[in-house]
Amino acid sequence: MHRPPPGLIGPYPRQGLQAYVPAPLPPAPPVEWSPGLRRRYDDALVAIGRLDAVSALLHQVTSYQAVVTQWCYIRAGLCEEIPMSTTTIRLSEELKSRIAVAARRAGTTPHNFILEAIAEKADLAERRADLDAVADARYAGIVASGKTIAWDDMRTYLEDQLAGQPARRPVARKLAR
Repeated sequence: MHRPPPGLIGPYPRQGLQAYVPAPLPPAPPVEWSPGLRRRYDDALVAIGRLDAVSALLHQVTSYQAVVTQWCYIRAGLCEEIPMSTTTIRLSEELKSRIAVAARRAGTTPHNFILEAIAEKADLAERRADLDAVADARYAGIVASGKTIAWDDMRTYLEDQLAGQPARRPVARKLAR
């Protein structure tokens, strides 16, 4: 197959396609991360996050519908600014300085570093809430049935299983009241 030079749009007549062929990585000369370029990079990350959110919302529609909807979303984003709410936080000078150092080490801006930290914390809180919901449901099942397995019995069973020894599955018994 004929491949056009990097960075050009090339026709692939046998497949009936056109594709952008990027230059090989890493770029030569290396990218100079100026503040302006870093800001544009951060904006692109936010746009990708928005696109990812659209993908999550579209998980139940056909892939063709999802692609068309995403394309429309991208085009709308290029043509007009999508409104985003603003939140102001006050940070101590010491924390600002720690964030700046950590962001530099991570190769990002302090703003992006803070956004990622907030997203990670929100994800952790959501996963913790899911875990709590599962634990509550399981506890409700124990309370409803009145049966449970003693930890000593379960531990012996698990240790035997791990050692490859024959093990009898413990039997749930009524809780002592």
